[in-house]
Amino acid sequence: MGERNSAPGEPPYPGGRVRIHKKRILMRSRHHVVSMMLTLLLGDCLAIPTLGQVPPDTGLPVISIGRRQSVPSIILGDNVDLVVHLPGDYASGGKRYPVLFFLGSDYRAKFALAAASLDYMNAQGQLPGMILVGIDLPHGNFVLVPQESGGGTASADRHIAVLAQEIIPFVDRTFRTNGYSILYGGSNCGVFAVYALLTGRLPCRAYLASSPMLGWCPTLIFDRAREAFADSGRPQRFLFQVWSDDDFSRVTHDMPKFVELLAKNAPNWLRWKSEIRHNEGHVPEMDLSLGLRALFPDYNPETGLMTLQDLQEHYAKLSNRYGFTIEVPEALIFDVGLTLGNSGQLDEAQRVFEYAVERYPQNADMHAGLGFVFKQRGNAAVAAGHLKKALEIVPAHGWARQQLNELQAPK
Repeated sequence: MGERNSAPGEPPYPGGRVRIHKKRILMRSRHHVVSMMLTLLLGDCLAIPTLGQVPPDTGLPVISIGRRQSVPSIILGDNVDLVVHLPGDYASGGKRYPVLFFLGSDYRAKFALAAASLDYMNAQGQLPGMILVGIDLPHGNFVLVPQESGGGTASADRHIAVLAQEIIPFVDRTFRTNGYSILYGGSNCGVFAVYALLTGRLPCRAYLASSPMLGWCPTLIFDRAREAFADSGRPQRFLFQVWSDDDFSRVTHDMPKFVELLAKNAPNWLRWKSEIRHNEGHVPEMDLSLGLRALFPDYNPETGLMTLQDLQEHYAKLSNRYGFTIEVPEALIFDVGLTLGNSGQLDEAQRVFEYAVERYPQNADMHAGLGFVFKQRGNAAVAAGHLKKALEIVPAHGWARQQLNELQAPK
């Protein structure tokens, strides 16, 4: 077990999570993670009463998951209802974000889990912030399933057109998107996600299929896959598939065969991964987080990056790979800066935190970190300035208050 990475004299954080790396020990700051999660999920609805005091009933929801948008669809001759969940820092600047399109958001519990997973994984430095766009399916998800007889692929093709020509352009016009999009679907929506990838008619760069019901149309899917795999000129795409060993037979019977086809014939334009879970039933609950980790496997690097240049070079490579700017995560910057400061590498710690306060001027942790570095250097005046700035941003910032009290204590 490693020791937690904290400032001298700082009490351990209850429930803190220690992450042991080859070159460093990282700890996600309780203040950072908890404050981010409360801001993301509770917004302005949070009120903490005094002990014993009953909080007033405001009539407002305690947790807000998303806001409704309605898109008129000429193709369907009806409105399509969307539920949109924005990243916690969306309102604080002009940053642009990737989009995750979630099929079947009228299953609210699953959509809420997706929103919480994105918020938590972003706050933990595991993923970039994303706009989550849920697409309600009031007529059920079977309208998305391509058929081998009867109506054929007409309904599935029509919904691909709705996504490509109406929903995605609407989202791009309405929100600050960056052109990178992901399509998630479970069960019948999962087989639609696989089919949509194979058609090549959607601009989505990644497809996450949870318990895809290939058994509805196995011959069609396999034929389309062989045709798609023979086309060497397609743009780069990613496919993640997950299911459970106790899943429905329409999943367990055909998925191993499809994985075998991928293993033998997947083209260079397709990066893919499949995973079988144990005893998790239909549409495993961790499907989305597993898929996103597979899509961004080294967003949170496994080996220690201990200089500002290391951090910037790593995330520049990721930006080039995914085609959009990926900033160094705030949580990782704080961890590295504090590790350097505690180990006496004050020059590099100062470089890291000076970059951080310039890049994230309203992040109290970064000002407190820079104050800590100058306090270690013996520059009390500059240290006090940054600690006061941290308290101006977050008046209850305990670590900044502790350090400032130590600076101001009689000698």
